[in-house]
Amino acid sequence: MTRFKEKVIATFSHLSLDDDTLNYIVFMLEGMTDPSEVAEVLPTLLADHCDEAEAKRLSRQLVRSLPELDRKDEACIAPSPASSVIQDFIEATRAVNPMDRKAALRELCPCHVLRNVPEFWDRIIDMANDPDARVRYQVLHNLCDGSPKDREEDVIETIERMHNDENKLIRRRVHQVNGAIIIIQLKKYQVLTHYRYTGNRSHLEDGASRVENKMLSYVIGHVILEAKLEPSVFQCLRRTKN
Repeated sequence: MTRFKEKVIATFSHLSLDDDTLNYIVFMLEGMTDPSEVAEVLPTLLADHCDEAEAKRLSRQLVRSLPELDRKDEACIAPSPASSVIQDFIEATRAVNPMDRKAALRELCPCHVLRNVPEFWDRIIDMANDPDARVRYQVLHNLCDGSPKDREEDVIETIERMHNDENKLIRRRVHQVNGAIIIIQLKKYQVLTHYRYTGNRSHLEDGASRVENKMLSYVIGHVILEAKLEPSVFQCLRRTKN
């Protein structure tokens, strides 16, 4: 038994988890070295076994123990000439070891790659079909961490395709994301309808929800895809955005 599994068993001993559940949790957390990633995943894994507050407490407890563990070294991508860097990263995502693929995929996350590299986005989307659930979860993380405007449709379609994933953690996360997308679409419609018929945003200035104000900033910034909106709405926006 690995030290990591021993730590998981010790942390969750009072929950009386069966061996299959413990092995599943260890499988999904194996290879994670970022405490924020563990804190994000663990509450979903424990959703059937304790309430949300207890799950978060146990997440913090396990995260505090991570520095004590012997973690497996992740794949390192050697420096390459500038002309081949992109291809080197893409090749790393094709490694035989799934933990190496996940490590390489993490380096392609928008929080690390601060410019639009079409080849990276093509590869991230392709990896939504990776045979390893831990890699697919990292794909979902990458997709939800921000995308270029011209890839929004591809990202949303990929997330929607993952809603029937065989892994329950991924299914739950996709359902959460899809729920947020639906809410944003409804808020977008409300904001645009109000603009169309009144040309002002006075009803949002006081007591507006965070989502409504965020959507309003998207509208004024023309970030929402125009292809999905009626031309008359955007004509109104252009006349009244100031």
